[in-house]
Amino acid sequence: MDLNILDCTFEHPDQRCKFDTLTTIQNIKWNTYTGSSTSIKIADHTIKTLGGKFFGIDIGTGGGKPVVGETRVASEQFNATKGTCVTFWYQIRGIKQEEMLTLFIRRDIDHKDNYRPDWIVTGEQGPFWYSHRINVVSDKKWQIVFGAVLKGSVSGLIAIDDIRVEFNKPCPQPRRCDFEREDTCLWESIGPTKNEISRDQRLGWSKKPIGMNVINNILQNTELSWTVHSPWHGAVYKPMSDHTIGKN
Repeated sequence: MDLNILDCTFEHPDQRCKFDTLTTIQNIKWNTYTGSSTSIKIADHTIKTLGGKFFGIDIGTGGGKPVVGETRVASEQFNATKGTCVTFWYQIRGIKQEEMLTLFIRRDIDHKDNYRPDWIVTGEQGPFWYSHRINVVSDKKWQIVFGAVLKGSVSGLIAIDDIRVEFNKPCPQPRRCDFEREDTCLWESIGPTKNEISRDQRLGWSKKPIGMNVINNILQNTELSWTVHSPWHGAVYKPMSDHTIGKN
């Protein structure tokens, strides 16, 4: 195990990965869920099954009443850093366009109201997991804080999964990806889930038959997937060298 990396998949006994609730709205609370236990059924990001776990809020547990307000959770405290990369995956379903998921890097922990949003995403995002990275620089102890701002929804789901904290390792330069690092720049192939989720639920935002067929074929095809290759590795049809460094 690399002690310089904290991975939180929510699959282990410490399901909350040391996240503590700061504020709640009505009876809506951040919790660990399986995809089969929420009002909107989704596969988790880690193992991509309905039995896999993720962290989030299920607005559908609010008893059909409009939910208004903001709820937040905070991670454990981390030491000062000159550059630590925080990566996470999120899925947002069924909320209003003006509602949002927020991310705060809380650098002044002694001041309880010190919340300056570092990132937000608003509204329904479709049935896929998306990723975000943020580079943290802080001369004090700091925390990761997730928030959900709700403005009257009676249903919906905000989910977080696969949080990775790479201590004292800055994030790659944004908007530049040459695939020379050990990861895929947060691109990933969309494969089939291991539990049946209806086609209409996966693709409910699209009503165009051609588009639905293309995406559904991608989701169901178990033989093809996107991955990172070197010119000398694997494929029969391949370039002689890559574009970045011009070598095989």
